[in-house]
Amino acid sequence: MSQAATTNKPASKAGAALKKNRSWTAAIWVLIVVFALAIGGTIFYGMVVQPQILHNKDLAACKTFEYNYAQGQLAWVKEATATKHTPDPKVAVDNYLAHLYVGVNKGYSKADPNGPVAKSFQQLALSRLQYDSSNITAIQTGFQTIDSEASTLKNYCDTLMPHASPSPTK
Repeated sequence: MSQAATTNKPASKAGAALKKNRSWTAAIWVLIVVFALAIGGTIFYGMVVQPQILHNKDLAACKTFEYNYAQGQLAWVKEATATKHTPDPKVAVDNYLAHLYVGVNKGYSKADPNGPVAKSFQQLALSRLQYDSSNITAIQTGFQTIDSEASTLKNYCDTLMPHASPSPTK
């Protein structure tokens, strides 16, 4: 018995060391898997989730802008075609700009701050600062510049809008 007991003691020490080694190996593998999942999750978020969030922000900004852009155009047409009084180009342009810049301001607050839509809003705001309403020629030139930039932004926004695909006819 004493011989068996002495033989079991070294074997149990070796078994305990082997178990301890396996525990460390398992712990290291668990850490590797956790880090791999964290890196994969970060990459997935950056490649899939975040672009969709930014696209949705730009889409919301475009919808706001396009609504107010259309309202500005209607206000301009309403004044330019007025029959109860003599149409005033300055009033027509001011009405247009009032609606347009409500859309620009609201849209900018919804847009991705580093995206192309926000940059276009900034360019439109800069054009407003350069707008000169001192005479009719300056009003026309300023209006053309601002409307051209607004139209460019609208065209870009149209590319972001989801379009229904045509259904086949029977």
